[in-house]
Amino acid sequence: MICIQNNKNQSFANIDADNDFKNISRDITPFNCTLAPIVLNNKQ
Repeated sequence: MICIQNNKNQSFANIDADNDFKNISRDITPFNCTLAPIVLNNKQ
């Protein structure tokens, strides 16, 4: 899952590569959400 917000001057396309590009969509609505930030821990 990805979330995209504040993307006013950018273009977007869900290219549906898994289905041979049969359902390409430019509707960003399903991706307008919020997720918790990813915290990277580089301890070895």
